[in-house]
Amino acid sequence: MPLFAFLLLSVPLSSQTLDPKTAGVTEEEVRQFLDHYKNRYTRRDIDGFISLFSSKAIQNERDGFDDIKKMYSNFFHQSKELQYHLEDVRITIYKEVLIFGLYYERAISVEANYKVEQILKKTGKKKVWGGTVRWILIREHGALRILSLDFKHQKSR
Repeated sequence: MPLFAFLLLSVPLSSQTLDPKTAGVTEEEVRQFLDHYKNRYTRRDIDGFISLFSSKAIQNERDGFDDIKKMYSNFFHQSKELQYHLEDVRITIYKEVLIFGLYYERAISVEANYKVEQILKKTGKKKVWGGTVRWILIREHGALRILSLDFKHQKSR
């Protein structure tokens, strides 16, 4: 995985020390977010999908919000069908972080292995993409949003 443009300022909160009233984020909420992400991705719902991103989002340390929307719009448009699978999901909730020079009281790191199965519209050909993915989530306007998304394809066919 590439180096990430954030600095962790404190020790991650373990699930035993999380007080739901003060933590602001729970592992269950993060898992629900991931379910929404996968659902909107597989439905190729670009508006619903892009709403999961902060307007400050960065993908693979270079693509900003507009580029992210354009990339997924094109990918969804080329796809007749998509399936998105996650394995070995690891969630870490941080108390304080500095990300892209901005301070956040809570941030969540989610790392996993992913597999995307794509059926192309034009040819009906099936493509399979797989690799590692890491999201940095923050709470923005009351909801979890993606601030940073980094993925690396390890295989495709």
